[in-house]
Amino acid sequence: MSMSSRMRTVVSFRVFERIRPAPGARPNTLPIMFEENLFAAKRLRVFADQVVLPLVHERSYPLETAVFQCTDRIPYEQAVGSEFRPVQTGFRFGPKWSTAWFRVRGLVPEAMAGQTVVLRFSSGTEAMLYHKGVPVQGFDVNRDAAVLFGSARGGETVDAMVEAACNHPFGVSAFEWDGVETSLRWGSADPGLLSRCELATFDEPAWRLHRTLIFAAELIQQLPDGSRRARELARDMERVRAMIDVHDPRATVEPAQAEADRVLHNGAAPSATTCFAAGHAHLDTAWLWPIAETRRKAMRTFTNALRLMERFPDYTFLCSQAQQYAWVKESSPEVFEQVKARVAEGRWEPMGAMWIEPDANVPSGESLIRQILHGQRFWREQFGEQGRQRLLFLPDTFGFSGIIPQIMALAGLDTFITNKLWWSDRDEFPWVNFWWRGIDGTQVLSHLTPGQDYNATNTPKELRRGQTRSEGKDALGVWLQPYGFGDGGGGPTDWTILNAQLAHETEGLARVRFEGCHAFCEELHARARRLEAGLPAADRSRVRPADDERLETGPPGLPVWDGELYLHYHRGTLTTHAAVKKANAVGESRLRLAEALAVMAGRGEACRAALDEPWKLLLLNQFHDILPGSSITQVYTDAGNDHRRLAELVDADIAASIARLAEQADTRGMGDPVLVINPLSRDWSGLTRGDAVITCERLPAMSVCVVDAAAAPAPPTVEVGDWSLRSEQLCVRLDELGRIISLRKPGNAAGFDRDAVARNADGHAVPLNQLVLHDDRPRMWDAWDIDPEHEHSARPVVSALDSMTFERAPGMGAIVIERSLGRRSRLRQRFVLRAGSPRLDVETWVDWREEHTLLRALFPVDVHATSAAYDLSFGHIERRTTRSTPVEASAFEVPAHRWMSVAEPGFGVALLNDCKYGHSCHGSRMGLTLLRSPKTPDPEADIGEHTFTYSLMLHEGEWRASDLLTQAEAMLNHPFTVRIPAGRGGRRSGWLPLRVSVQGPAGVQISALKPGEQGGLSVRVVERHGARGRCVVDWGIPVGAVRSVDLLEQTDVPLCGFVHAGARTSFDLRPFQIVTLAAEVPGA
Repeated sequence: MSMSSRMRTVVSFRVFERIRPAPGARPNTLPIMFEENLFAAKRLRVFADQVVLPLVHERSYPLETAVFQCTDRIPYEQAVGSEFRPVQTGFRFGPKWSTAWFRVRGLVPEAMAGQTVVLRFSSGTEAMLYHKGVPVQGFDVNRDAAVLFGSARGGETVDAMVEAACNHPFGVSAFEWDGVETSLRWGSADPGLLSRCELATFDEPAWRLHRTLIFAAELIQQLPDGSRRARELARDMERVRAMIDVHDPRATVEPAQAEADRVLHNGAAPSATTCFAAGHAHLDTAWLWPIAETRRKAMRTFTNALRLMERFPDYTFLCSQAQQYAWVKESSPEVFEQVKARVAEGRWEPMGAMWIEPDANVPSGESLIRQILHGQRFWREQFGEQGRQRLLFLPDTFGFSGIIPQIMALAGLDTFITNKLWWSDRDEFPWVNFWWRGIDGTQVLSHLTPGQDYNATNTPKELRRGQTRSEGKDALGVWLQPYGFGDGGGGPTDWTILNAQLAHETEGLARVRFEGCHAFCEELHARARRLEAGLPAADRSRVRPADDERLETGPPGLPVWDGELYLHYHRGTLTTHAAVKKANAVGESRLRLAEALAVMAGRGEACRAALDEPWKLLLLNQFHDILPGSSITQVYTDAGNDHRRLAELVDADIAASIARLAEQADTRGMGDPVLVINPLSRDWSGLTRGDAVITCERLPAMSVCVVDAAAAPAPPTVEVGDWSLRSEQLCVRLDELGRIISLRKPGNAAGFDRDAVARNADGHAVPLNQLVLHDDRPRMWDAWDIDPEHEHSARPVVSALDSMTFERAPGMGAIVIERSLGRRSRLRQRFVLRAGSPRLDVETWVDWREEHTLLRALFPVDVHATSAAYDLSFGHIERRTTRSTPVEASAFEVPAHRWMSVAEPGFGVALLNDCKYGHSCHGSRMGLTLLRSPKTPDPEADIGEHTFTYSLMLHEGEWRASDLLTQAEAMLNHPFTVRIPAGRGGRRSGWLPLRVSVQGPAGVQISALKPGEQGGLSVRVVERHGARGRCVVDWGIPVGAVRSVDLLEQTDVPLCGFVHAGARTSFDLRPFQIVTLAAEVPGA
């Protein structure tokens, strides 16, 4: 999503308006030379359009056109046999999202013999030309001509089909830059308009001269007022204009072009930076259109690139999402073979590393790994060595977690490129080229495209903007310009490619190299190496020092950015469309469980095949406009269907593994046998859930065992009183509004009877779980943004409760409240204490019917802290809780996963959750954003019923010494039981594939226990405390060789202190280190 700079600043630039005197002012108040520059540019444009442009398509001939309309997206094979009816230009079609298939027929006139003949087709929508059932090229608002005959003989038959989708590149709505006719048309029932369907000649030299004159005019306009270069270029292009005979312009096209090239290519300035212009199509996998339309967009985009490669021998093209390649291969093997041929030539660059371009805040660390694993697997299988990846390309993602550099490095990726950080609503990001250092210390070379656009068209304005940004923020003097129409796909047009060629060695612009992204990465790394070796890579005197304490420069190398790349913008994407975020979190958890159970049940290979589809469904719906909640309604209907399909497939695989385990279980003599499954990374003591609720003591991590529930001890009692709950670990009291006015350990907990609830000056409690509604109307991006001013409209929820009830059950007690919420919503909260649990769970149901309203829960705990710790899935981050600087104040809503914690020496409070990602902490007041209700682009966003749980947990001392990681993991991975038949012989243990223990302060989580990529099994552990220690893996099943491998499980990775002997593997852990072990399993 972005619509690039076009939607951020829509400017209608009219020369005469800029120079018209204000009422009452003297004429000619602007500098004379400034007027001359503007008039020179205007004269050149008018001349190009009036004299040269008519030569480009000098002859045209209408074609016979017939149409077949349908509401579905049907294949060519079905459409071609349908009944067509004749239509003429001016034909209107609809409704939105429907399809009109046009059959076009005719003969090439003899008068066109010897010339290039094109089909010119315009329907005001996106369309695709087919020839004999094979997609040829797309049409859209940016391109309306497809070459049919390079040199026609005359008399050739034309018989083709055009599939016109009744949507434009940005969906089916009108935008502020659209003209009146376009806006009215897309507001009607039949927005499609067949305005052109004809054969036409195409004169390449005339086209090139026209575009050259337009480029020169734009350059004159963009040069500094009154500069030498502007004066000389205007004078020289006036001479070129005079060379063209207006009475017989064709005869003077070639000499005029030669002179124009000489004038433009006079050499870039010695101080010019180097720009690599790389053809690119940013195609949002879903946004203002559903995925079903993206499949067609991908085909249009790919065929566009293929046709341009036939015309421009040096043109290269980058498309970064493996999923889109898979769709093209599925839809047209013929087109995909053409792509493979261009990849083999090195002109088509399958770079980007991931399955799709995901959000980088909400997916778990394991999901980000699987994005790379599935993406790289596809590209290796399809393109061989040319599919090898080094670049993570995420131009439009809304901020980047500090866990990413290590994941990149362990997947063989050494370069990171983005554009989105330019969107921050505070000071500009200070660097173009820099080292990004993750929370573990891993560094990757990173690039922020200084043209501030990944949908560039290589205009002088864009190229000068990139040059200016690069000059002031870069020590290497090299930058990437991804160009081509995007967001809705389509990619470069012929004139955007020509612009890059025209900019080569042109004074006033960067030194443009018409190469690709791979060449850019090579040059970027070469210059960085030279700089770090003390050799000149670029003029460092141009670089301004940064005043950000998080940046450091170590002469003579590049600057370093530490930690997360937080986007000071689009903070609402952490909350919008809560249902898809919850489905993603549940999907991640269930897939992890399915893989682990398959390993325990000895059905790894079957699991690998069965889970390929659900993994890809999960990854697809992590796209950076689906998971953040910034797409249209249909996208979320589809996402819901995908997640239901995912759950169906994963649950079936889990059931198959449990059935296999049940067959092996010894249940003789048991009254109520159950399998007890602990998917947690650590041993568990407490109640289980599932078919039988039983109390367990030190249930081994990642294990399955057989227990007789009938013989299990009764769980301890939880006391339920008037507005109070009490267990052996917590005492809770609520007030009459359902807020927490006391939260502490029981009085008999030695030395630890501190209450988390603060008292005001009058001695009254400052409640926790304060529900607050905010008016939520961001200035521009409704679904994306939360403006800081929303805090000024806080409306505490203090209405009286409609009901309050108590629940008592073995090992559990609860207080349930229900109330109205806002204008039309309802809320029910169930405050639950469970025996053996240190958490107070707040199980919440909301029927949400608000508009432009944000719901947040606040917890102003009695803790003095200037920083808070936040979970990042593969580690944590400390962020300031103060707002003393603009940077701190701007980070009023930040991403986190399952928990956050504030602490002082000896006492702390953690806030946990099962599916929420928007967090805040100001002083000691923790906040969890629960729901939003934007209206654009989805007017139904978040409307409906929601269920979620958040929890409070006290910890003595800092959180690392507590059970916080295990409790947070249990929010979605709680140990559970499955009832199995009694009286069978088998075994009661032995499904414990491994035990992971740590010596020292490190904290380890098992991110994955899965079938190995090369057979056997693999286990991935992550250090979560930011500490060192020695990790020991005791294998509970026979294993052969054990290797430390990369995330692709292809290459050995050195591991400090690695020892494997017998049934034990041990190694040293660094802070936040990710370790993947691949183990051979004999007989597997």
